[in-house]
Amino acid sequence: MYRDVDYLFIPKVPITERTKAEVRMRTLLNTLLVSILVLGLFPSRVVAKDPLLLLMGQNAAPLQLAVEIVTAAYNRLGIPIVIQKMPRARSIAMASAGQADGEIAAPRVFEKVFPELHRIDVPIMTIDVLVYSCDPHILESKKPSELRWGRLNGARLLATFTDDYENVWLGETQPELFGMLKLGRLDAVIAPRIALHLYSDQNEQGCIQRVGAPLRTVPFYHYLHRKHSNLIPIVKSEFRDMLASGDIERIKDEFYNKPSGPEQPPKS
Repeated sequence: MYRDVDYLFIPKVPITERTKAEVRMRTLLNTLLVSILVLGLFPSRVVAKDPLLLLMGQNAAPLQLAVEIVTAAYNRLGIPIVIQKMPRARSIAMASAGQADGEIAAPRVFEKVFPELHRIDVPIMTIDVLVYSCDPHILESKKPSELRWGRLNGARLLATFTDDYENVWLGETQPELFGMLKLGRLDAVIAPRIALHLYSDQNEQGCIQRVGAPLRTVPFYHYLHRKHSNLIPIVKSEFRDMLASGDIERIKDEFYNKPSGPEQPPKS
């Protein structure tokens, strides 16, 4: 008397009639099924063969904090990344063209211009946009349109504050802009809060000081090219988990509490 045995995707056959080929087929199918179940149960852990190339502006001071937050998120996901710095305008254009996999972080102001970049809709940091000058009363004594302004070239967020002015110097680095300010070649510079603190680590601050309250507090987001649409919900979920657990706040505290680190902005 033969005993029937159920096999995955194989009809019932007497056990003594199983061939070596059937045994190999059963093993293969079982392995395939387990692989499918693992991928279905654990979609948030992705094993990437090649690292993602993420770009950032080489002189974008606030992004140093974003680098630490984004790196921590991808490490938790098991996805390797490579970060490359280049001029801001070039980095966004390359990421949008699909020559890179995404941008470390950016504000929302350029989304209509570069629709191929998809926002991970969880703000990972905010920056304060400030006016700096050697004259603390510069905005009271002159009309803004009469001033010689300076801002970083390619910084679309900062451009929104100077688009209506004719006399705007586009600097390639913050030290260049602050140096011109100290020499009296510029009247005012628009820059993020962190920029002057990083500059002061390597240079004399001199007469430069903040003028007035922040012009705006702007949230920054991580961006991926649309070719990685499958990763967007996974990375978004990871950022949400990091916010809920306090990990992003911890990374911020460690960043601002480093020796000679930048001043931490006031918490709302």
